[in-house]
Amino acid sequence: MANKTPIRAVFNDAGTATGLSEFQTGDTVGLTHGGLGASLSIGSAGQVLKVNSGASALEFGSVEAVLNIDGMTDGSSITIADTDKFAISDGGTEKFVTASQISTYVNAELGLDIDSYADGTGITLAATDKFVVSDGGTEKKLNASQIDTFVSGTSSTLTNKTLTAPTINGVVGGTATSQTITTLTTSTIANGGSNAITLSGANVTIAGNLSVSGQTTTVDSTTVSIQNAFVFEGATADAHETTLTTVDPTADRTISLPNVSGTLPVLAAASATQITSTPEELNILDGVTSTAAELNILDGVTSTATELNIIDGDTSAGTTAFASGDGLVTNDNGTMRQTTVATLDTFLAATTKTLTNKSIDSDNNTITNIVNADIKSSAAIAFSKMANLTTARALVSDGNGDVSVSAVTSTEIGHLDGVTSAIQTQLDTKTTPAFAIAMAMVLG
Repeated sequence: MANKTPIRAVFNDAGTATGLSEFQTGDTVGLTHGGLGASLSIGSAGQVLKVNSGASALEFGSVEAVLNIDGMTDGSSITIADTDKFAISDGGTEKFVTASQISTYVNAELGLDIDSYADGTGITLAATDKFVVSDGGTEKKLNASQIDTFVSGTSSTLTNKTLTAPTINGVVGGTATSQTITTLTTSTIANGGSNAITLSGANVTIAGNLSVSGQTTTVDSTTVSIQNAFVFEGATADAHETTLTTVDPTADRTISLPNVSGTLPVLAAASATQITSTPEELNILDGVTSTAAELNILDGVTSTATELNIIDGDTSAGTTAFASGDGLVTNDNGTMRQTTVATLDTFLAATTKTLTNKSIDSDNNTITNIVNADIKSSAAIAFSKMANLTTARALVSDGNGDVSVSAVTSTEIGHLDGVTSAIQTQLDTKTTPAFAIAMAMVLG
């Protein structure tokens, strides 16, 4: 679709609208009415729409770059090349220059072309070697010996300097600083003609005593070697100290502090015996009220836990049969001893023993020497416990005085039932001898 030309109202001199017409060249709509306030043509590539210099209309034009330094990538570690660019303001107009331009400008101002000089970082300075200095704004040269005189003069202060193999003499007093002396090989610090401190690489040897009034901090150290002992003053500075020392070791030893808070126990005498009990095992003694004499009873005990548990009311009784060589534990008048089953058997068989409330298996045992007096009158032994006899027979005493079965039957014994006196006497009273003879004769 082709571009269209806008129309506008046409007014007469009286300000009355008389018709419509197309916009003409040079006609604009003011900013207050929503227009641009200018007749514009398209700008060139890279231009933007911006306010004109009179701040009265919009126009196409170039805009100076706005740099956000804080948002740039950190380049502090790069090596600057001659072609690297820097932004500058050239009379209000932003432009860039190369690093080589800046180098040329600086060298021209100083009168020096440092980059053109040969590298001298590996040389040994001589007293007559020259240096360039600014003397109140005027560049001048001086000898290395002059710098040496200045540095080694009295009351000179070295700040953040590196000293190689120095010898420091006559150090008196001084102020504590946080400066560091580095790159030391083998050097000494003397005081009054005597070597007080010897430095060899990372090692420092102090010849005399080291007194520290404040705190000491050991950083990133895995081993602190002490020749003999630590001495602790304690909270009160007095004549009493605590010495932490060791028994002279015969091999390398390691003692680890536990990962708990508390107080370390000590032994009454130096000893080379290692305590093999674990803390858990020692805690078993916590609350024990036994005396040393009671605990000494356990000295030499070789019983197993199973053996001790048998004494402690073990309810799992076994069925192991006794053998003559088996041992039994006895209390020998207050002394616990062990004896054999055979010894107990001999003791039981040698003397008369009284068994109370015991049962004797008559099938497997023989009971002898029992007399009538041995049987209680209240025993009431039933005849059913005796051996069975011939039925329906009378019992009589035989020639040995033992009870035995007679030939008299129970029927014959029954004839005597009701008899209240001697049978022969009763027969004699029933008749006379003559009557008896007469009757015999009659009966023939």
